[in-house]
Amino acid sequence: MQALLLGACISAAHACEVCQHKLFAGGCPVGRRKTRERWGDWVVTDDAFDDGDCEKTCCAATEKSCCETDLNFVAGVAGGSFVLIAICVVVCCVECRRRRALGRVVRKTREVV
Repeated sequence: MQALLLGACISAAHACEVCQHKLFAGGCPVGRRKTRERWGDWVVTDDAFDDGDCEKTCCAATEKSCCETDLNFVAGVAGGSFVLIAICVVVCCVECRRRRALGRVVRKTREVV
């Protein structure tokens, strides 16, 4: 009973988990974010009590599964692009109407002369 209690206390004090896959370090590229369940303090070896191997890494079968698409980033870029294109269209339309109006004024004054 004492051994079981001691083992539970030691494992509770140790925050690292054993990775059953490969470990990947680094970060995610722009437009992608870290997958929560894959990133954490992982132990490189099966010795869960070896503090020297505990690192903040990604535990996954492939490096691609460490990151997921950041939908907030994608929505922001799409929304920003839409607003930019809309502003360009509005400015072009306003400028075109202004030039047409100036052209009519110039033509009318020339016809009068």
